Amino acid sequence: MDTGIDVPEILNLVFFKPVHSKIKFEQMKGRGTRLCENLLGPGKHKEKFLIFDFCNNFDYFDENPNGATTSRPVSLTERIFGMKSDMTLLLQREGNKDFERQLHSEMKHELWQQVDGLGFERILVRKNGAEIDPFRAEKYWDDLKEADIAVLKHTIGPLLVASGDEMAMMLDVMMYACELAYLRKAAMPSAVVEKLKQLCYFLKAKKSNIPQVREQMATLDEVMTDEFWQKATLEDMERVRKVLRELMRFAIDKNDNKTFDVDIKDIIDAPRVDTPKPQNVTYSQKVFVYLAEHRNDEVFQKIYNMEQLTIADVHELERIMWEELGSKEQYEEYCKRERKIYGGNVAALIRSLCGIDRAKAHQKFYEFIRSEQLTAIQEEYLDSILNYVCANGDMERRTLGQDPYREFNWQLAFGDNRAKVANYVDFMHHLIEGVIPYPKLDEETSLPMAAEE
Repeated sequence: MDTGIDVPEILNLVFFKPVHSKIKFEQMKGRGTRLCENLLGPGKHKEKFLIFDFCNNFDYFDENPNGATTSRPVSLTERIFGMKSDMTLLLQREGNKDFERQLHSEMKHELWQQVDGLGFERILVRKNGAEIDPFRAEKYWDDLKEADIAVLKHTIGPLLVASGDEMAMMLDVMMYACELAYLRKAAMPSAVVEKLKQLCYFLKAKKSNIPQVREQMATLDEVMTDEFWQKATLEDMERVRKVLRELMRFAIDKNDNKTFDVDIKDIIDAPRVDTPKPQNVTYSQKVFVYLAEHRNDEVFQKIYNMEQLTIADVHELERIMWEELGSKEQYEEYCKRERKIYGGNVAALIRSLCGIDRAKAHQKFYEFIRSEQLTAIQEEYLDSILNYVCANGDMERRTLGQDPYREFNWQLAFGDNRAKVANYVDFMHHLIEGVIPYPKLDEETSLPMAAEE
């Protein structure tokens, strides 16, 4: 008698099972709240009821006011979208080979098409329009940040409509897990590799009479060897993925109606509702999710739009990063682990994760050199500076005297304006310091010429 029952005469409720759903808990208590006149005699109305809680449900909700959150089912479409988003960022940073650059271009185009295809007629799409809209511009995908990946995975991914061949998509999940491990320079997921070997064995042993399978015997033999997985490059794995993807439709034995099991579990499973337990969420995950949810907050918009931070802004960022999301020690450990160089400058870390508005960065540079147009070599030099700032969060004047900048021909590129490039680097550095605002440019004010380095 937990829900859907209305018996006003009830005076006693007995909780004889654990309840972790907040809604269900309130509904069950509600069985006793029904009023009943003259229940205890003429004029003696029902005024109270008793609850006997044998399973400590009240103690549970004292500690967990919102109850346990049930895990949302994640479609294969969403899962693949998230994995490809991670790969796109890794390829953007580390993709040095021709194949890797080509794969990066293909993946970001495919992801952009998925986002651009989200229809405005859907309420949830309109509700999240402010976060989705930047990704509708294909050029935006050229310079993704960690915060962008968090939006793609946590906001946009759940909005995608599941579609595609399920067996082929399950194969994609397994192969992308291996490709992500390769890009992260991590060990191959042994359970996934074993599943892929079993799949190839199954196809070779049971489906060799099918011409399409017979044509790919060499690839099946290759995947079943340990040597392949020890030496496979990203190009090798993509080749195998495309071959096996076409064979997945044959991974079903029609005679006994059994399907070859190729499902794999996430490393961290969502907790069951009936046995709630905390998930192991890392400091970096908390940061990415927070930035995704608050990227339109004023202080983050200042960083993105290259506006001067105040001391109060910096203190607020420190409070968020050192208290709300974790400790200062966790922050410093994250910076050290990721080889970040920001020290105590939290705003620099945020800028490396959120990036900057390139159009505004160019406009402010125009103000420094008193020009509205850049030559090709000037634009190349400027973009190299902006890339450094976006990757590292900050840049100081002395960096221009280090590789690769000391090999740049600043005199040829900028002539008499070359010293103002250093002033522009100073300007970007001071924006996030939270000190006395850097002087604004106007028609009567000119910046002092920087000493050549």
